[in-house]
Amino acid sequence: MKDPSAAYGEYSYLRTPDMRYANLGAYCAISDSRALVLDGNLLLDIEGRGLPKLDSSLKSLVGAIAPHAEQGALPTLMNDLPAKGLVPETDRYVLGPVVLNQLFPVAMGNSLGFSDGAEAEIAKYRADGQDLMLLLVDYPTPQFASMKLKQLKQQFDINDSQNNNASTPLYAKRGLTSLIFVAGAKSQAQASALLGNVKSGEVLTWNEPTFQFTQPGIGAVVVGTIVGSGIICLFALISGLAFGGVRLVVKRALPDRVFDRSDQLEILQLGLASKPIKSEDFYG
Repeated sequence: MKDPSAAYGEYSYLRTPDMRYANLGAYCAISDSRALVLDGNLLLDIEGRGLPKLDSSLKSLVGAIAPHAEQGALPTLMNDLPAKGLVPETDRYVLGPVVLNQLFPVAMGNSLGFSDGAEAEIAKYRADGQDLMLLLVDYPTPQFASMKLKQLKQQFDINDSQNNNASTPLYAKRGLTSLIFVAGAKSQAQASALLGNVKSGEVLTWNEPTFQFTQPGIGAVVVGTIVGSGIICLFALISGLAFGGVRLVVKRALPDRVFDRSDQLEILQLGLASKPIKSEDFYG
């Protein structure tokens, strides 16, 4: 097959209820006359007589084709199916509408959007002596799943959306990125019991910094303003005294050496008096 997912779909389609697990690989099923072994994108379909007795030969055959298999991730939808009431060996992984229309009572495969990346898992359940069919369809995004459910409700009788006794009723719910359908249920309550046991798919977690903000009262605002203004005034006063005091001390201790040196001090004179102003006059 083109990839391991397609090979797994073929494996689940060809597997029959009379087949049991054999120690030939992670996914294998065997009966007296047939054996299926999945290895990457390769599927072995072996026919013969007394196959369970040919364990060593089958292992040699699987080992011979293993180097030619392309490994990759396998579907995980089967892990979301509830175990309670599941009829063994009836789960099928579906990637196209043709196979789904063969297995599911309602021919809705062409409407599910397989061409847009949808994948499905179907299985048979038994509840209260009645057979139910469960269909789990997974989509790339939650938005696509929500849009698809609205479209399907216009085409099929889903959750009594059409009140049409001529059509087969379906019961459905949406998970995060998935749609779950039940066919064959007598009532909404019976379908909900099965729908509620299906895992909702991926868990979306959004972590971001959060904070709590409380609006202070008018009294706290006024007091804070007064205290803040006082602190600013006190800081300005201390800074001014410190700057002026240091300057006066330096000028007294080292006159004409650090501040206001006569060789660098220039005085603008208007010439209104006959006596010129000299910088030395500031340091009497």
